[in-house]
Amino acid sequence: MMKAAFHHMSDFVRFIVKRDRIRIPIWLLAITVFTVLTASSFSGLYQTEEERQAIAETMRNPAMTAMVGPGYG
Repeated sequence: MMKAAFHHMSDFVRFIVKRDRIRIPIWLLAITVFTVLTASSFSGLYQTEEERQAIAETMRNPAMTAMVGPGYG
């Protein structure tokens, strides 16, 4: 019964991939670039001890912890 339900699934998947052959790589590239740019933007964040202390004080607030999660490090 399950085999009959998925009988033409390979044809359907092939059709979808063929139809979106331009859109899928663009989305994958955009997601990859966005992830790399987001990660690289954090490298210069909180460079001095005072900045790190200020964010540590801010993160002691339960509302901030609920919004962004617990701090690490």
